[in-house]
Amino acid sequence: FGLIGFGYLLVEIPLIQQFILFLDQPAYAFTAVLFGILLFSGLGSRFGSRKIRLSRGLLMLVGLLTLYLLFLPTLLHALLGASLLGRLLITIGLIAPIGFLMGIPFPSGLKWMYQDLKSGRSASNRWMIAWVWAVNGAASVIASILASLISLSFGFSAASGIGVACYLLAWAATRFKSSA
Repeated sequence: FGLIGFGYLLVEIPLIQQFILFLDQPAYAFTAVLFGILLFSGLGSRFGSRKIRLSRGLLMLVGLLTLYLLFLPTLLHALLGASLLGRLLITIGLIAPIGFLMGIPFPSGLKWMYQDLKSGRSASNRWMIAWVWAVNGAASVIASILASLISLSFGFSAASGIGVACYLLAWAATRFKSSA
């Protein structure tokens, strides 16, 4: 859950920066990326977590983020000639699949923990649900500062790469339990 919290912000903040260059307005980029990620993460939490298992969702997210890390700058550069409205729609369209997949891990992980608790194997560990919420929240707060520091020191691609690595490590952690 900590890795999910770190990954979320380490991906989101560099995306905002990339779309600032694409939209040519920081306010538009911040609004469009934040709106898209939050809206589609909510949809992913609501619908995706019911259909896609935790480990599969994380693996899909890592794959898509890797593609974005490699090809998004080239794609955005090729689309710079579009009108502002066109670029805003392109931004939302590009953010939608990432946001949807970023919404899956947390609720799927909670579902996974609840099932483990219901099975009776961990009945004395009900406190862990509150703990994972706290770990995820603390990681998100730290990651917002960390993303800025990494981006300033090593570039936005490095911050994105570390975010992808966090999601990859979260996926690896789910492999220890076959029910993830």
